Amino acid sequence: MGLDPPTRGAVEQTIDQAVKLVPDTAQIFRAPAMKSSFRISSEQDFVLGVTYGRIMMSITTFWNLTHKRTMNGEEVDEINSAILRRLPEIHKAIMAD
Repeated sequence: MGLDPPTRGAVEQTIDQAVKLVPDTAQIFRAPAMKSSFRISSEQDFVLGVTYGRIMMSITTFWNLTHKRTMNGEEVDEINSAILRRLPEIHKAIMAD
């Protein structure tokens, strides 16, 4: 089935917002107490995981509210493809902080 244009737009906007939040996310988990409590060995990998989780949770919530059903495999794959396409931008934001 694939994603409709409004949903594709929402995916892109969600990724945009997540990229903007990277510096705040990194700052939160850079605190010694947080690093120790979460046993963070790679700050960049941790922030990438949090960012991916934030994107997927936002998209899943949007999807469930607008479509009144869960995503199928093809839809999840298309969303992941959009994230992977923007991964260099996400990495750049993480490394710039």
